[in-house]
Amino acid sequence: HQLGRLEANALADITVVARRKSDPWENLVAAREEDTLLVIVNGKPRFGTKSLMSACGATKTTSVRVGPVRRRTVLINPAEEDLPNPSPWTWNKALAILKAVRADPIGAVDTASAPTAMAGRVSAAVGPVDDPFILDLDMPGGLGVVAGPPPPGVVVDIPRMPSLRHDRNWRASVKNRGFHDGLLNKLDSFYV
Repeated sequence: HQLGRLEANALADITVVARRKSDPWENLVAAREEDTLLVIVNGKPRFGTKSLMSACGATKTTSVRVGPVRRRTVLINPAEEDLPNPSPWTWNKALAILKAVRADPIGAVDTASAPTAMAGRVSAAVGPVDDPFILDLDMPGGLGVVAGPPPPGVVVDIPRMPSLRHDRNWRASVKNRGFHDGLLNKLDSFYV
């Protein structure tokens, strides 16, 4: 009874999208990233327009460009997430950290504390013990349960942070890749 309802003691995971079609289900399926007006997770505003985020009481937000529009998102410094008054991060700060990791991924792993054998948590990279950021292999069902530094002599190339919307470059990047057996190859026809 906690799922699919807007009532007391339910989970309160809510997404609000702009109205583009009269049928609500068709509207939801046809919605694009920039149509997302508000996302609430467990009753807390996480992403949305500036006015809706403010109306929901979100105070520590940062601006993020999603295609042609700007949205606000809650982005807290992971090292302070357990503190009573954690400081917010900016989207640019998060991108700068990702850029540094891309430039020297092995160094980033070396400077972080070693991952635990079972959870793959890299403490310097991310967040509280009860909700860590986990490095995981990009291969479902792979032999290992955690990612780690590559073997000596192996060069790691981490691609740039992709767009926050399913644009032409993103759609091209998923064709014939991953584990979808070509299922996503025809996304262009949906987005055109």
